[in-house]
Amino acid sequence: MSVVSFLDTGFRFKERNGVSDVQAIIDDFAAEVTTPNDPTKKWLAWTNMGGNLFKSPVDAYGKFMDILLTRIAQRNLEVRLRDQTGATIFARRMQGVSANNWTVRIFTGTYHAFVDLINYSALAEGFNCNVLDQFPDNQGEHPVYVCGYGQRTTADVDDSYYKYNYLAITGSTVTPATRITTYCSGGSGNSGRKALSGQKIFRPREVWANVIGESGMYTYWHYAGRCYQQLLCAGNIPIGARIPVPIDTGVLAEFIMLGSMRANSSDWGLCVRSA
Repeated sequence: MSVVSFLDTGFRFKERNGVSDVQAIIDDFAAEVTTPNDPTKKWLAWTNMGGNLFKSPVDAYGKFMDILLTRIAQRNLEVRLRDQTGATIFARRMQGVSANNWTVRIFTGTYHAFVDLINYSALAEGFNCNVLDQFPDNQGEHPVYVCGYGQRTTADVDDSYYKYNYLAITGSTVTPATRITTYCSGGSGNSGRKALSGQKIFRPREVWANVIGESGMYTYWHYAGRCYQQLLCAGNIPIGARIPVPIDTGVLAEFIMLGSMRANSSDWGLCVRSA
């Protein structure tokens, strides 16, 4: 066996407790993504473009994204994600509560970036940004590969699309839209989360979209790719749980259950690689 491509990339994880200002998130994110290259761990540094704009490594196929972080207020962070053409995929926000300090978990890699903010006295919030693994297509086969999500609109409204991805559909124009992830919708319910033996099932986080140039309510959905270093898991796993998952013969990887995906006991949750 060998490790599948979407789990065979460099990654980093940082957790900070007692956070009360989103500036700490920006500072930690900058330090994490600009950590120097480490070939032994397949880690590749991002580029700090200045002004809290960070560009992911450009791979052999020309794939990359960039992320702009903006401190709106002490408890309010705005995130803008753009694709390789400079088109904005989303501009969204997340908030921390004022009643208490927060725990912040930052997951980063060549092709992914997550912030999971645990509020304790309120629901968790966060954002995620991804360059998709296009296997079984060739990498770079199509240009629709940057996607992600943030908790709130730029008017600070939580619109509860936490199980969706913003993904551009490229035709004559680029239009960001919510793109559902297979097995991550409430309609999937309890199906497929366990084997008959009782063992939990883990699935790649797959993303689907219309064919390039298609639009309209009744167009078909097609596989766009899968997210790196992420697995769908049973939604009743506690937030913050560290989950060992075998990814190759004799190889266990550690994933952490996210809070910002707001899973429930009869739904799918999302966990991200931490070790």
